[in-house]
Amino acid sequence: MAYLDTIAPPDVREVIGKSERLSDVVTHTFPASLRRRYEKLRAYPDGLLVFADGLCSFNPVYGQGMTVASLEAEALRTCLEGGDRGLAGRFYRAAAKVIEPAWQLSAAGDLALPEIKGPRSLATRLINRYVARLHRVGATDVAVADAFWRVAGYLDPTPALLRPKVALRVFTR
Repeated sequence: MAYLDTIAPPDVREVIGKSERLSDVVTHTFPASLRRRYEKLRAYPDGLLVFADGLCSFNPVYGQGMTVASLEAEALRTCLEGGDRGLAGRFYRAAAKVIEPAWQLSAAGDLALPEIKGPRSLATRLINRYVARLHRVGATDVAVADAFWRVAGYLDPTPALLRPKVALRVFTR
């Protein structure tokens, strides 16, 4: 709990402090989020497609891995309907499109933590400030929390968090 005081926001610390531990702490095997850009290759080995965590492994705290893998499977099905000619290139381009929103959300979230190394553009800093405020408001505002979870669960596109009815609540509460 002493360590948690150094990294967690007060509201998270309070909830965890009142919670009951169900098991010992378990670490995940990926020390960092990683995205491989196969869509940028010029040639591909015949008969081989990289899939799921092989394309992109997310920080598990965001719960995006299985969702993105299922969307990659849908993209692969669509690509296979077009035959196997140029399949790898078509699949990697399609997979990149479904990976991008989750990657942006999780990478920006990780970069909100000062101990994470990486460039923080003005856009990333602004998004992180907005999302931090959205989380604070969402702790007591069901409509804002719902908007966030709908985006995190891929039910709505990321820009839904900026819709006027959500942004107004974020900025005025």
